[in-house]
Amino acid sequence: MHYTVITQGHRQFEVYDEAGSLQGTLTQNMWRPTRAEMIVHGTGYQFAPKGFWQTINMTRNDMHVAEIKFTLGGGLKIHFAHLASPYRFRHKSLWHSSYAITDDYGHEIAVVQTGINWKKLKSTYEIDVHPNTLDKEMNALLPLLIMYCVRYMRVLMAAG
Repeated sequence: MHYTVITQGHRQFEVYDEAGSLQGTLTQNMWRPTRAEMIVHGTGYQFAPKGFWQTINMTRNDMHVAEIKFTLGGGLKIHFAHLASPYRFRHKSLWHSSYAITDDYGHEIAVVQTGINWKKLKSTYEIDVHPNTLDKEMNALLPLLIMYCVRYMRVLMAAG
């Protein structure tokens, strides 16, 4: 499934599917970009840092959904509360213009290609989600979770 992300400023992102229907929105905090709110089909999710090493907790109605940790290899490890094995998010290209999320066996679940629209001076994002074994809820979350991870990785690169 192919998704297109429309940026509204630098902190709000809208994800549209192939048919052009809105799948959800991601809004990041201006001063603390690790904090964010995601709305997928009317359900709200929150991202908030926990602890010194910036582990990010993703919650829905104050219930733990996933945990995102930075790894020493330069990527992120995403561990969903109801799944046994974690997923990995990392850059695929030298210039950090494409990223992929893989399962524990190294199979690619989704790829995001980033770019810049020079006419509008905005970032562009194209997300392709491959057929996978995730349930319906996780597949709905995936494009917006990928957007959060891309933005988080860019904040880490800018800080380092």
